[in-house]
Amino acid sequence: MGMAADETDLKILGLLKGNARMSNTEIAKKTGISEASVRRRAARLAKEVIKRFTIELKSAGTGALIFIITTSETAKVATAIAAIKGVQDLAEISGDYDICAKVEAGSVGELNGLVDEIRKIKGIKKTKTFIILRNW
Repeated sequence: MGMAADETDLKILGLLKGNARMSNTEIAKKTGISEASVRRRAARLAKEVIKRFTIELKSAGTGALIFIITTSETAKVATAIAAIKGVQDLAEISGDYDICAKVEAGSVGELNGLVDEIRKIKGIKKTKTFIILRNW
């Protein structure tokens, strides 16, 4: 990052994280700076601070978190999991499990098939699946 983010930048980032479509005018009102300043800061933040913009869809079916223990080569296992349709997010984690995958399927039956597909990957020792009841 070329320039350190100040308190105003952090406010702008927080507002955009909550609603990436918020207008510069609305951000200006909420931060107490001019719309032109918001525009300049947002452009700089997009270039120097923001890693990527994403689209998060409302749930289209059944979501779950799958916690995975690997036997070895966690990175290879993670790469194989990431290639599976329905895997939305993937993280290497600390603790009893090595990987956590957030997945989405059209139904519980499809979710079960997705879990079976993940379990077939070489290097997976154990999985534990938690169905998401509600997203906040």
